[in-house]
Amino acid sequence: MPLPARTRTAVHAARLARPAVRRKRPTVLTWGLGADSTAEILMFLNDPVAHGLEPDLSDLVIVHAVTGDVL
Repeated sequence: MPLPARTRTAVHAARLARPAVRRKRPTVLTWGLGADSTAEILMFLNDPVAHGLEPDLSDLVIVHAVTGDVL
């Protein structure tokens, strides 16, 4: 059932009154357990703000996958 025109206008006005929230895209790092990716993680941990991250690292995602060998 559609909303009456007056209600639709009020809902639209309420949406316009809210400030726009921009979400920061997370930083994703693939960790291959090598020297380069490990050094990069250590740099992020040492000074996250200098690398554009949140101080609590809430926007950092580290991905590691072990595929292994089949015996």
